[in-house]
Amino acid sequence: MRLATFRAREAPAPQFGAVLSDGRLLALRPAALVLLPEYSLPDRYEASRVLRHAEAFLEHGEEAFALAYRVIERAEQELTAGREPRGEAGMPLLYAPERVELLPPVPQPGKIIAAGRNFADHAAEVGGVVPAEAPSGFIKVASSLVGHNAGVIYPSFTRQLDYEIEVAAVIGRPAKNVAPEEALRYVAGYTIFNDLTARDVVADERRRGNHLLGKNFDTAGPLGPYLVTADEIPDPGQLEMELRVNGEPRQRGNTRQMLHRFPALIAYWSRMTLYPGDIITSGTPSGVAAGRPDDAWYLRPGDVIEATVELLGTLRNTIRLP
Repeated sequence: MRLATFRAREAPAPQFGAVLSDGRLLALRPAALVLLPEYSLPDRYEASRVLRHAEAFLEHGEEAFALAYRVIERAEQELTAGREPRGEAGMPLLYAPERVELLPPVPQPGKIIAAGRNFADHAAEVGGVVPAEAPSGFIKVASSLVGHNAGVIYPSFTRQLDYEIEVAAVIGRPAKNVAPEEALRYVAGYTIFNDLTARDVVADERRRGNHLLGKNFDTAGPLGPYLVTADEIPDPGQLEMELRVNGEPRQRGNTRQMLHRFPALIAYWSRMTLYPGDIITSGTPSGVAAGRPDDAWYLRPGDVIEATVELLGTLRNTIRLP
């Protein structure tokens, strides 16, 4: 499944949905209310609760996955029969992706743990120490997240705005002290993350012993476009990655280059309990602006960033002034 959180022009409240075979988005909760006739009406309302938003979906685990697949199958059957499914009171259930605002697929993760210097070539280009026995990382906050096609506000306090393509693993059930060989069983799915960074701010913060504002200003965390469920990603350790600025390739890599792969990252960070919806990112390959010879490579207002990951799609954002 490809899952999304979106806001439609016809229905301004955020909705949780899935991408159908024709590319349109199906609003899962209202669809469950009309496409499960074998349920009694009270049971349909109870079932639909687990599809009301991404966090509820992830918290209900296998039950939610099975229900979503059933609702999607019913919608596809209706379309095959030439019928356009409608919600209660004739409300639309299907939305063209170009007519909706895609929000981060998981809008309110409890925590985002971003791996630092997890690609040797990136560590070398920014002059960092390559982590050995254990991964290094930092926290990104949920308030920094924005979705696909959203504007990234150029902060007034930086002149060195940088990009970092990453793969994000979304946790699907509570994980505490898990073994690496079991770790991927705790992943609900994967999406694309762009770890935008104010390099000059990070450098100043590091001198003062912290690592916060330079990674967590508003809109510093584009995430999306979709959450692709883990059953559609045979090996998250073999995904091609490419980031382009205004069509020009800047970063290329593959998750097989990760120094600490997802099983190791999840196992290590599960020393603190990981909850459904928590996000762990891969780190980034080389090619960032900080590794280039001058400041001309940093992002400026008007720049369009496209981060593409094999099987996950393309996350696109534009830098704009406040």
